[in-house]
Amino acid sequence: MFFDSFFEKYIHNKWLRLNFQAIIVGLLIGAILNVLNNIISNNWRTDRVIITFLVSYMITMSITNTIALSQAITLKKFKKKWNEPAIYYLALLVGMLIGTELTFFFISLLYGKPFQLFTHINDLKFNLFMAIIVGTIVYVNSVQKDKYELELKESEFKLAKLNQLKTNAELQALQSKINPHFLYNALNSITSLIHDMPNEAEEMTIKLSKLFRYSLNTQEVNFATLAEEVEIVKLYLDIEKIRFQHKLLINIDVPADLQAIKIPRFLIQPLIENAIKHGINKLKEGGEISLTCKLIEEKLHISIHDNGPKFDTEYQAGYGLQSTFDKLNLLYADLFEVNINNGTYKEVLIILPLNNEV
Repeated sequence: MFFDSFFEKYIHNKWLRLNFQAIIVGLLIGAILNVLNNIISNNWRTDRVIITFLVSYMITMSITNTIALSQAITLKKFKKKWNEPAIYYLALLVGMLIGTELTFFFISLLYGKPFQLFTHINDLKFNLFMAIIVGTIVYVNSVQKDKYELELKESEFKLAKLNQLKTNAELQALQSKINPHFLYNALNSITSLIHDMPNEAEEMTIKLSKLFRYSLNTQEVNFATLAEEVEIVKLYLDIEKIRFQHKLLINIDVPADLQAIKIPRFLIQPLIENAIKHGINKLKEGGEISLTCKLIEEKLHISIHDNGPKFDTEYQAGYGLQSTFDKLNLLYADLFEVNINNGTYKEVLIILPLNNEV
């Protein structure tokens, strides 16, 4: 039917919307026929104008509802569209007959004349002719609209699929950046231990192997449990403790009831690495790193704190924090928060909603 976008905006009931559209179409056809009658006969009579509008309105409403009813019944029964054109034009014929006879019935009541079925053949022929023309236009418009909507849905599905593939590719690219970055730092540490502390170097190499085995075995996974992420952090800190010895104190507070929560994979480790690089490394004496997780108002709060000097102005643009922003943007859009507290209690605080896997 015509005017779909306009009526869909203001009328949500499908049947009511269809009948409003039928009223508009019926009145338009009536207006066109009245103009043509006036041009041909040059005789503008009020009763003929009223009758023409009545005929157009009744036939249009009858055809519209007959077609809608027949399509609803057949679609529910057969669940196929192979017979739709035949059903459409059969319903159009039946609707035209019902509308025409109802019109003449009301006219007979209005003028006090007897009514008989199918006694006005010429009127039926003309109404059938008009119904086929207008009905075909409506049918073609409907078919084209359905085709367009199907193509639009297919395009939207393909676009959503491409966006998903793009997101996965970008996440994997971020992961491929994180792993070499950490590997570079860890190998430097191992190199510094080989000659003077070979046992510690061996232990560090084994832990590094475990860390990367986990990374490689979960390359296609975007999320991990909080327990798995804490285990990765512990492995990483065990490696760093070999390098720092007694200088590094670690506090991890993750309640048992939170450990099954899913968070982005390798989210915490780069931030712990940053805390060592920008904080602990700058201390002459012992340093302390704290990882704390809390559930506040159905949101997971992940806090990484160190007792090193305050963040410098270039900290926020650093690789570890930037990769965290990029990953969270891809997975959570604008549903996350990253707060950098640079006061007395220095920390990076990440706030994530629950159950937001992609």
